[in-house]
Amino acid sequence: MRQLEQEVLHTLEARTAQELESLSNNIPGGVYACRNDEDYTLTYISPGFLSLMGYTRDELRTEADDLLIALVHPDDRDGLRRSVRAQLAGGCSTTETEYRLLRRDGAAVWVLDRCRLTVVGGEERFYSIVLDIDERKQAEEALKLTLERHRIIMDQATDVIFEWDIHADTLEYSPNWLKKFGYPPTTGAISRRIPCSENIHPEDRSSFVRIMEDTAAGVPYSEAQFRIRDGQGRYRWCRIRATTQFDRDERPIKAVGVIVDIDAEKRHEQQLLDMAQRDALTGLLNKRAAQSIIDDRLKQGGVCALMIIDLDHFKQINDHFGHLCGDTVLSDVAAHLKKRSDPGCVLSRIGGDEFLAFLPCLSGREEAARRAEQLLRVLTLIPVQKGGCATLSCSVGVAVGPEDGDDYLSLCRCADHALYTVKNSGRGSYALYQPGPRPASFSPDLSLSAVSGRIDSGDLDYTLAQYAFRMLYSSLDVITAIPQMLEIVGRSCDVSRVYIFENCGDGSLCTNTFEWCGDGVSPEIHNLQSRPYCGGFGDYRDYFDADGVFCCQDIRALHPELYAGLAAQGIESLLQCAIQDDGRFLGFVGFDECRASRRWTREQISSLSLVSNVLSTFLLKQRLKERLARLEGRRPT
Repeated sequence: MRQLEQEVLHTLEARTAQELESLSNNIPGGVYACRNDEDYTLTYISPGFLSLMGYTRDELRTEADDLLIALVHPDDRDGLRRSVRAQLAGGCSTTETEYRLLRRDGAAVWVLDRCRLTVVGGEERFYSIVLDIDERKQAEEALKLTLERHRIIMDQATDVIFEWDIHADTLEYSPNWLKKFGYPPTTGAISRRIPCSENIHPEDRSSFVRIMEDTAAGVPYSEAQFRIRDGQGRYRWCRIRATTQFDRDERPIKAVGVIVDIDAEKRHEQQLLDMAQRDALTGLLNKRAAQSIIDDRLKQGGVCALMIIDLDHFKQINDHFGHLCGDTVLSDVAAHLKKRSDPGCVLSRIGGDEFLAFLPCLSGREEAARRAEQLLRVLTLIPVQKGGCATLSCSVGVAVGPEDGDDYLSLCRCADHALYTVKNSGRGSYALYQPGPRPASFSPDLSLSAVSGRIDSGDLDYTLAQYAFRMLYSSLDVITAIPQMLEIVGRSCDVSRVYIFENCGDGSLCTNTFEWCGDGVSPEIHNLQSRPYCGGFGDYRDYFDADGVFCCQDIRALHPELYAGLAAQGIESLLQCAIQDDGRFLGFVGFDECRASRRWTREQISSLSLVSNVLSTFLLKQRLKERLARLEGRRPT
């Protein structure tokens, strides 16, 4: 009887093995059977399993002793045992486990092992299907790394990433919104709540609404600048860029984009703009800025007065007491004008010793006369020299609008006419404009005209920086404007060569990206591409001082290797100013003198540094726009 049972069992095993082998031929993996012992002794192995592992049947028996556990990656063996025991203890007769098997060539392959526990001849055995999931696990790992990388970028980035669901009207933000602004963002009913949100500056809400309307209308890309309130109640300038996503029917469904903090950039830009609009010595508006503002104010209507204040015999103050004393007097006049001015008053220095005051909202000519008299009384108390008894003498010409004119130039001509009436009558007084011919003694010298007056010498370089700013600020193409600006600077400052170097690669190299050369000076831009900062002379960036300036009167004083490289370019003297962003050295603007050694004065260094700062600011802004455009897959503007 026992022999008969053994024969039946053998027949059953053979039939089961045949069925398993037939089944395994149709799956991406293999089949095995093993005892439920500590090492899972194999009793059957399909050809597919052997192929997966890279073994022959004899090799598996010889090298692994027919033990499944010997094929499992050492780091996964205990986990496999625990997983199987836990699933069986839970009352399951089937188990499912993921682990790694080691192929004969040493490579690990991820498998999904699905086992069923059965009893054959009184012995517990597992019958298992093994599926090759290595590609899936690699894809999962790649996805995990991608998500982790995305999370790290999101955590470290200062930009806020957002997604607007147009149909649900919900807005999702990256976690750094809270870190940047200090309060939870608005996430629901966006189209209704954002337009009246106190978190967006009232003057800028229309910009945000325009982006939403453009996106909903199917505009592929939108961009705007507006101010967002932070946790301290301060509004910060931000730039929003939104890209529209469409469904299969080309209908807009979402907008994905970034909110970039440009507050420091905007404030620096405003500082430069303010610098370009103001006189360096007094801090008052320059003539061009005053004209623009006054013309805007005149459009509002009402009675106003435009006064031109001339300091009598100011040249004598400079000649007798020195220009420092003269500068002090000019500063004192500006300070008194500021102190006595009302809200809405526009103050300007329009010439070397000429000032302008625009007073809106007056009752009539009588009030204009009274205000001129008060102003004159205050200014004539200013001492010419500290501790001295001599006081200032002034002449004031007044035009009243709209009676005398309804634009800046008309009022300025009338005030100028009145001013020279005073000067022809002995100075030290004021006069309101009265129609009639100019005084016979009127001088046609434009340098004495309030309308055409010019700032004293010494402000020329500052004016050049102002011009550079205005030119670049108003340019639609900064990359085209920069070479033009280099030529203007080069010719104005009488240098041989002006150029810009920018970092490239990992920042250890720099490239000459812009260059202007004077007459007879050979261009070098084609020889100066991808040049290392470091050499036998050390790190070139170390030659720049704490203010970002490298000034060399005679290059023969430099390291021999550095001297040889500069001399090959025909350079005798140089002045270079660093391009920096948050303390990072990103390149430099340079001025070469190729005719002879040159002594760079403090004023020249200061003025050329200012010009360099203006050029650097616009260039950095342009390069940032180009990088963002490349990341977003669009052409830079």
